[in-house]
Amino acid sequence: AVVSTQSTWEAVVSTQSTWEAVVSTQSTWEAVVSTQSTWKAVVSTQSTWEFQSVTKDGLDLGETKAEKQFWEDKKEDFEDFISWYKEVLGSQVNKVQVSSRLSETALTIVTSKFGVSANMERLSKGQAFGSGGQTATKIVEINPLNPVIKALAAKTKDTPNDPQLKDLAALLYDSALVQSGFAIDGDNGAAFGERVGRLVRDGLEVEQGAKSEELPEFPEDEEDEDEDEDEDDEDEDEEDEEEEEEEDEDEAEAAGEDGDEGEEEDKEEL
Repeated sequence: AVVSTQSTWEAVVSTQSTWEAVVSTQSTWEAVVSTQSTWKAVVSTQSTWEFQSVTKDGLDLGETKAEKQFWEDKKEDFEDFISWYKEVLGSQVNKVQVSSRLSETALTIVTSKFGVSANMERLSKGQAFGSGGQTATKIVEINPLNPVIKALAAKTKDTPNDPQLKDLAALLYDSALVQSGFAIDGDNGAAFGERVGRLVRDGLEVEQGAKSEELPEFPEDEEDEDEDEDEDDEDEDEEDEEEEEEEDEDEAEAAGEDGDEGEEEDKEEL
């Protein structure tokens, strides 16, 4: 969502993949927005328009001087937490900064103003041989008014090296990653699964090193009497077949010898 403290404008946000948001900085405007996957026009009563993407860095909400000073003070208050969070996320993100665009959400991920969007990154990776495709420059924006961010920042002051705090911070990032249209895949997917597993073990008070129960030793199957009898019958059948073959051979040989003797007798008579 886009939140403005001004009463002179509103934001129109679509969940369609073909467009993201339309924001006007004019004092008054009207818009016609289609809920279809494609749309043709946004009509305004103003002669000039200024458009901004709410998923890009550098969104101008038309803040007053007092509002700008308020957010500057928040940046100073969360300076240590921002440094800690950037260290936890490492090279996954370009920077971490305080956001003025969020209301209830703890954090969001935007991309550089003139860089690749989350949707373009996903499409690029989906192409053939897309493993080396375009990568968006990710910027984490935190909501300093959100109770989760405030609690996390307070705990990092006391125990900045607590592994559970780092897992929680990374899990917040993973959640925002999906909500912002990015994908968790490859090595990030494996790390995500391990992180969730650790948090589940902590929540259920299961030791991190606890292993699954080993299978018991099963005895080998004993040979059944029926199987032994079948095998004996097969052996007997084979022996009977061999004996029959030998008898047939003997009869054939005997018949051959008788034939030879008859031929010799005939020759002698002649």
